[in-house]
Formats: sequence, C-alpha cells, structure tokens
Amino acid sequence: MDYFILERDVLYTDRIRPVWDGEPPELGQLGTAAPANLQPQPEILQLRVMDGEYPDYLETPVPLISKRFKPVFDAAAPGVLSLPAVLRNPAHMRQDLYWMIQAPAIDAVDRRSEFHKDGSLSRLIIDGERTGDYHVFRLTGIREPLIIVSLAMAESLLRRLCSGVRLRPVEIR
Repeated sequence: MDYFILERDVLYTDRIRPVWDGEPPELGQLGTAAPANLQPQPEILQLRVMDGEYPDYLETPVPLISKRFKPVFDAAAPGVLSLPAVLRNPAHMRQDLYWMIQAPAIDAVDRRSEFHKDGSLSRLIIDGERTGDYHVFRLTGIREPLIIVSLAMAESLLRRLCSGVRLRPVEIR
C-alpha cells in the first residue's frame, strides 16, 4: 500500500492561525495511540482565530480538520479519535466547527530511515509490513508529529478538493 504525509499546503499563505484561549487543555501525547477505553470528552475545545482563509486542514497548534473534511476522514479511518473544536473569530462574530484528530501511533519506521545529527528526520522510509490496515496514523520513533495517510485516503481527499492540504509521498520498503 502507498502512503503519503498529510501536511498543510504552504501556498495557503493567508490561512487562519488558531491559538488557545489561555492554557491549552491536557490532551495527552498526540504522538501516542489513544487507549481503547478513551471516549471523546463532552466539552468542546475552544480556539481563537484572526482573519484569514479557513482551509480544510490545519496542522498547528494541533491537527484540525474541517466539518467538510470529517466525513471523508471517518469513512477511511473510522477508529481515529476526533474531538470537536470551535474556532472563534470574535471580531467578525464567526464560529466554525473543526475536529482535532488523534491518529494512532504505530512502530513502522524502517531501520533504513535517515536522521540528522540532532535527531530530526532526514529521509523517511516506512516498513510496509508493519502498517497493517491503518489508513491514518502517526509514527513512533521520530521527533516530527507527522500524520501519514494511505493512498485510499489521499484519493478521497483529492476527489473532494479539500483545501489547504498537501500530500507528500513516502518511501515504502
């Protein structure tokens, strides 16, 4: 199976930039898999935004997908935990629903991956035998908080013209 790194499109220069109102809530480690008994919390995450475009995918401060992107995400990766997050722009009295995603973390980094001296990733190679049937996941053993998506998920995103998304192919062994 082919995989891609899901990242924000750098050509979206005028996108919104969400920030927490005060201290961010305790969400656990985003790079680790959510426990099987963890259910979405009833409270809704609140983030403040300034003017800009509202793309379907935002990387920071946490991975956020739009309500338009969520059905695509749920169809391809039904087990991925998502929590509602409201992006508020008080100046324009606007609120938009997004979803924070916590993809499971798996150990699928191939031993032939290359790292810089500071431990950052230089060349990512994924061990295709250890990815299982995951369509969305994070990788353990690397410092970068990458979200990896399968070819099926990538095709779904491209068919629906999701904005603000860039897909970068990953080498598989």
